[in-house]
Amino acid sequence: MQTIPPARQPGKPESACNSLLEAALEYAAQGWRVFPLHNPTSAGCSCQKPDCNNSTGKHPRISNGLKGASLDASRIRGWWAKWPDANIGVATGPGSGVFVLDVDGAKGQASLGALEPVMNLG
Repeated sequence: MQTIPPARQPGKPESACNSLLEAALEYAAQGWRVFPLHNPTSAGCSCQKPDCNNSTGKHPRISNGLKGASLDASRIRGWWAKWPDANIGVATGPGSGVFVLDVDGAKGQASLGALEPVMNLG
């Protein structure tokens, strides 16, 4: 199982930004289409929209969102040159061969626990 690095937190060193670009390029090299996301800031979200509470650092910086995800290294470098602290979005599903199961809270954990033996996940 592969793990996507956590979002960059405000106050992290510049090297964290470089590692985000490196991670995005590595994902693309694996065939995962990536795109830049907004990131958390000390004031909330880099989008600066006051109604962004539930999606801070989780929504696209590019206008066409996940439809604009790319494997192209030069495009990815361009995005991270413009937004060096951007979180990394991965377009999931058949196009990338990456599928995600989002487990939230105790109820989600219980559901996953029930699924593990059935799906041979444990």
